Amino acid sequence: MNSNYKPQIIEDIVPESNKLFITFGGLWGEIVMPPFEFYKSLKIVHENKIFIRDITRSWYQCGLPGLADNIFDLGKLINNKIMEIDPEEVFYFGNSMGGFAAIFFAAYLRRGKAIAFSPQTFISLSKRLKNKDLRWQRHVFDTYKKSFFKKHIYDLEKIFDENNKDFSVEIFVAKNDRLDVIHANYLKKFKNVRINQYDITPPDGKGSHCLVYFLRNQGILENIIKKQVKRE
Repeated sequence: MNSNYKPQIIEDIVPESNKLFITFGGLWGEIVMPPFEFYKSLKIVHENKIFIRDITRSWYQCGLPGLADNIFDLGKLINNKIMEIDPEEVFYFGNSMGGFAAIFFAAYLRRGKAIAFSPQTFISLSKRLKNKDLRWQRHVFDTYKKSFFKKHIYDLEKIFDENNKDFSVEIFVAKNDRLDVIHANYLKKFKNVRINQYDITPPDGKGSHCLVYFLRNQGILENIIKKQVKRE
């Protein structure tokens, strides 16, 4: 295999499972390849899993190079995989940029449950300016340039409606992260969205945006995952 090969999807199929967990990687470092997030955390469950990462760091707006041209085409690809596996329940996990993706695909496909940690719910210029969200400016503007002429969505509120019943969203944010709370609250008005806020002490060297690390270290993340497996 080419040593430069960078897989964008990993599948772990369990024939006897009736559940499917799909995870979406976040930005991570400037140099380090975005990881397949929740790969280790989900080892505690013996269920179908699909791990997806955006090597373009563009909030999945550019799809997956060579597999899907834009975020909507990626949605169709994911839907095809869901139909092949034919699970009774689908869960979309994501942190930060991956949380944006988890929420989008649950809403776009109108099925399953998104579980998003510190997600962005918009990357639109207007809302970023309005809320003084200056994070990840280089990546956000690169995303605009790479996806402007593609079919894209920069504001998740636009894909929701008041009568959403076929999917649900659970968001986890740190109370002391102003911007993460703002992002979550844009979806608060929808009945199928639940927001959980935590008072946290960020891990050494990390800010409150890194809520998922705190939840993992406290054993809360494991409980969140197990709760989905036990759902009736």
